[in-house]
Amino acid sequence: MTEPRPVTLHGSCHCGRVAFRVDSFTPFPFMVCHCSNDTKTAGLFCSNIMGEAATLAVSGTDPACHRVYRASKASVGADSSPDAAAPAAPAAEPELSTHERHFCSHCGTALWAYDAQWPQWVYPYATAIDSPSLPAVAEHDQIHIFVRSRCAFAPAIPHGVPESSRFETYPTASIEAWHRSRGLYGTWKPE
Repeated sequence: MTEPRPVTLHGSCHCGRVAFRVDSFTPFPFMVCHCSNDTKTAGLFCSNIMGEAATLAVSGTDPACHRVYRASKASVGADSSPDAAAPAAPAAEPELSTHERHFCSHCGTALWAYDAQWPQWVYPYATAIDSPSLPAVAEHDQIHIFVRSRCAFAPAIPHGVPESSRFETYPTASIEAWHRSRGLYGTWKPE
């Protein structure tokens, strides 16, 4: 059996002020998140991949534009539909989630996520990856998470995604387990 090998991913924001590179054994963007926080900060059909946190290197023309946003714990999983009531103004400083969303303060591009619960990993947004071109994932292999928060105006989840691959919150299998179960962990070689 061949030893798993990572691929080095290069990503950046739209304006180029923040760039990064990270090694990943799990570069297939198979998991699509519909949570209200990702939808508001990164757009519809947000897909993260997983990288080794120890290999993350930030650069660009102005890396000082790199910023971090943490949502309040109360907003995690909140209803994001257009019919939902606007959130009430907090009476006190809210408790923040451990989930960090890293972005460019100049152009607003979502770059990667990080959570101290899993300090060994970072989760680059697939849309921030410049090279190599990420591999496509067939509909029947996709997993959609936080589907209860999906915006009413969002396009439908593709018909080829099985009901068993649609989750109200997090799926039972990890990003690593998904790749391993398909023989894709550390095996992808860009063209």
